[in-house]
Amino acid sequence: MSSAGRVRMAYKKEATFGTAPTTPVLTSIPFNTGDAFVNSRDALISAQVQSTRGPRRTRLGVNIPAKGHSFELQWSTFDELLAAGFGNDWAGGIDVTASVTAAATSLTLASGTWAALGVFATDFLVYDDNGTDIILYIATITAADTILNVVAADQSTPVVLTVVGPASKTLIMGWTGTNVLASAANTIVWVAATKTITLAVGHGFTWLTKGFRAGDGIITVDSVSNDGWDKIASIDSTGLILTTVAALTDETINTAVTVNFGTDTGKVDNGSTLDSFSFEEQYLDHNSDVGNYRTISGVKINSIQFSVQPSSMIMVTMDLQAATIGDFSSASFGASTTDYTNREAFDSFTGAITQDDGSVDLSSFDFTLGNNQNRNFDLFERNARQITDGIPEMTGTINAFFDAETQSTLFFNETEFEIYVRMEDPTGYGYAIEINSAKFTGDTISIGDIDVTEALPYNVEPSTSEEVSLRRQPLAR
Repeated sequence: MSSAGRVRMAYKKEATFGTAPTTPVLTSIPFNTGDAFVNSRDALISAQVQSTRGPRRTRLGVNIPAKGHSFELQWSTFDELLAAGFGNDWAGGIDVTASVTAAATSLTLASGTWAALGVFATDFLVYDDNGTDIILYIATITAADTILNVVAADQSTPVVLTVVGPASKTLIMGWTGTNVLASAANTIVWVAATKTITLAVGHGFTWLTKGFRAGDGIITVDSVSNDGWDKIASIDSTGLILTTVAALTDETINTAVTVNFGTDTGKVDNGSTLDSFSFEEQYLDHNSDVGNYRTISGVKINSIQFSVQPSSMIMVTMDLQAATIGDFSSASFGASTTDYTNREAFDSFTGAITQDDGSVDLSSFDFTLGNNQNRNFDLFERNARQITDGIPEMTGTINAFFDAETQSTLFFNETEFEIYVRMEDPTGYGYAIEINSAKFTGDTISIGDIDVTEALPYNVEPSTSEEVSLRRQPLAR
C-alpha cells in the first residue's frame, strides 16, 4: 500500500520529443500536495438509436495528460525546468570544475562537451590563470563543443593565457562582464564611507546598461586596492553609482588603466526553444522501495506563474502538458533516481522591488509566462504527435495600498515601465525577475472599511532586448 509520504515525482530531459530516455538517472523534484497527472479523455457517445432501448455505446477519445505542478521556490532545484518554461538555456550562474588544457587563446575540455556542463558561447567566466583571476568572454566554441575560444571582457581584445594542462580548473560562469578604461576625465571612484563604486558619465555606459543588477555577485580585477568578490546591494537610478555589501577601500583611478568587472550571476531570457521531458510518478510502498510507476512523456511547460504574497512562501506553479501517459508498471524506466537537495524555501520577507530603477512599495506581485501550447493529433492515433508552442503571453498583477497616484498615472497615460523583483532565501541565495517593458491594462481601486487598495494588471510589451529575464544569484564569495 502506498502512502502520501512515499510518493515521488522524477523527470529526465528528452533527446527526442515524446520518447522516454533509455534507463537514465532520474532527478526527483519536490511538489505540494495535490493532483497527479490527470489524463482527460472525452467520452464519445454513439448517436445510433437502439431499438431495444439499450444504452448507447461509448468510446474514449485521445489522451490529454496534464498537471498543475505547484512548489515553493528553492535554490537550483527547478533550474532546468524553469529554463525550459522560458524557452532558453541558462547563461552563467554556476561553477564548473573540469579537466582542461589552456592554450594562448583557448580552453580545451579533456572529455565530454561544454554544453553538457552548462557552458555556452557568449558566456563570461572568471578563470584562474596561473594564480591570477582574469575575466574572459567566450567568443566561439569549436571542435565538437570541446574548445572555448576566449577574448577579454570587452568581447574583442585578444588575450594570452598561460599554457597549462591538462589540469583541473574551476570556471566561475557569469552572464555579463565589462572592462572600464579610466582617464583624467572618465574616472572610476571607490568610496569606503558609502561603499560605492562610481563611473563617470563620460564612459558612455552605466552599470545597468552593462547588465549588472542588485543582488548580483561582482568581481573586480586590476584595481589597486579593491580587487576581489563582493555583492551588489543597489544601483542608483542613474546607473552610475553601485553600492556594495562589503567594505571598500578609498581609491580613484584617473589614468589610462583598464579595470575589469564580472559577475557570477546566471540569467535565462524568454526564448523559443522549449525542451520536453519524461516524468515518472513513483508510488512506493510505505515500508519499501517496491511500488507502482507511471511514465508520462512529451511533457512541456505550458506556463509558469510566480506569486509573491505577504507573509508567505514564494510559490511557483507550472502547467505541464504531456503527449503520452502510460499504464502503471512495477518497474521504473530509470536506472536510478537521485533525490533533490532539500533547501530552504524562499519567502516574501527578504528581497526588494524596484520600478524604473527606483524603490516602490507593493503588497503583492505575480507574473505569468504562458506559452500557449497546442497538441497535434494524427488520424488513428490516441497520443499527440507534437505539442506546438504558440505566441507567448506575459502578464501579471501588482497590488498596492493607495497612497499616491503614481501607478494610476502610469495606467492613465499608457506609460511603459520596468520592474525588478529580487528574492532571497534565508541562506543568501537569490533569484530575480526582470521585466524590461510592461504596461498596465487596468486599475481597480477598492475602498474597504479601513484601507484603500488598488490592483493593476499588466502586459509585458515587446522590447529591443529580452522582454523578461530570470536571474539566479549565488551566495556571496
